[in-house]
Amino acid sequence: MKNKTICLNMIVKNESAVIRRSIGSIKHKIDYWVIVDTGSSDGTQQIIQEFLKDIPGELHERPWVNIEKSRNEALELARNHCDYILVIDADEEWVFSKDFQKNKLNKDFYVVLSRDQNIDLHRISLIRSNLRWKWKGIIHEELQCDDPTSGGLLEGITNHGWKRDGHQNTDPKRYYKDAAALAKALEEDPSNARYVFFLAQSYGAAQELDLALRYYKKRAEMGGYQPEVFWSLFSIGCLQEDLKMDEQMIIQSYCKAFEYDSTRAEPLHHLASFYHQRNNHALSFILTKFALTLPPPSGLHYVLRAVYDHSLLFIYACSAHCIQQFDEAKKSYRTLLAKPHLPDQIRHVVQHNLNLLSR
Repeated sequence: MKNKTICLNMIVKNESAVIRRSIGSIKHKIDYWVIVDTGSSDGTQQIIQEFLKDIPGELHERPWVNIEKSRNEALELARNHCDYILVIDADEEWVFSKDFQKNKLNKDFYVVLSRDQNIDLHRISLIRSNLRWKWKGIIHEELQCDDPTSGGLLEGITNHGWKRDGHQNTDPKRYYKDAAALAKALEEDPSNARYVFFLAQSYGAAQELDLALRYYKKRAEMGGYQPEVFWSLFSIGCLQEDLKMDEQMIIQSYCKAFEYDSTRAEPLHHLASFYHQRNNHALSFILTKFALTLPPPSGLHYVLRAVYDHSLLFIYACSAHCIQQFDEAKKSYRTLLAKPHLPDQIRHVVQHNLNLLSR
């Protein structure tokens, strides 16, 4: 069997604070590297050259154009060096399981599970180098291929991008700038649903909740790509709740999101929490009991990890406690306490409640 080879491909600027962590996480898996620096003034170039000096590679210094053009320039420079091209950002970190074997790679592309704060998403991050791949998008760019392709999940790898400590995240106006760029792009291409979705996301991140709500509604009305439509419908309910809008409107929005995709527990979780906070514990109990039968989704772009990991069960246990289903509450509390990554604040409440029931 021919040994499979991997070329690291990145664009960077002023990432001296984080670049060692990023490339250090994948250094032992790559055979070549092509990194384009777009104008660092903090010594990022020297760190890369020193850190990767024992692996063949190329550091190119090119002026910044925009994210799409700069990424495509870097991608072209990485072609024909290895079987596969691996893409990672400077503020990310890959964690490999012991079972990962690159010689088993055989698909045209692989998506990697990325954990960003409380959200799980999947992104194409490893591509076969001899196909016609291109980056598309002025913001939140994605890899697309002009050739027929087959892909799958890259098992045994998790990309941790939750720290958000790269250079671009030091700009307090980042999300406003992203929103302005997307709004301008939509003037030229008003039917671009992806731009509408990320405009809503950008406004949400900038805490411009009314604007975020407007564009999530617009994105939901456009239809098309199911994960974006679902997330838009779900976010409408979340934002209406944050904005303290009419309660019936909030309930209807969560129900609409669940009706659109009845495999997803997030709308039921938020609706149950909504009822629990208003002391309607019986309805909260019923909703969470059903939602707990739904398996965590896989291979999707946006998944609230905490919902499936512990939060649904926590609301269920508290609701059971409130309606005097004490055995069910105790059982659920004990299950929660056995979870190694249960947040400390929730662990404290669970232990306190269990102590009350054990008297």
